[in-house]
Amino acid sequence: PDENYVKKVVPKSEHSKELLLNAIKSNIFFSSCSEEDLLDLVDGFEMVEFSAQSDIIKQGDEGDKLYVIERGTADVYINQNHVNVVNASGCVFGE
Repeated sequence: PDENYVKKVVPKSEHSKELLLNAIKSNIFFSSCSEEDLLDLVDGFEMVEFSAQSDIIKQGDEGDKLYVIERGTADVYINQNHVNVVNASGCVFGE
């Protein structure tokens, strides 16, 4: 292990930790992760709030973030066409 590595831990409620863990452990991208790895990932997640009508990500943007909805909804557009509404707590999107 890297001796200079410092684990990032972002404070969050137990509810948020459980929501994040359930969201990523059922995601195929994390299927090879151990429970310990998943918990480390959950520790590193940061809370971000978006106001109504704001863009979370735009088509063509560099895909460097993963989002999990805690509450609220998000509309999905592809080529400016509305294709979906994401409104389930624990829903994962992004890249």
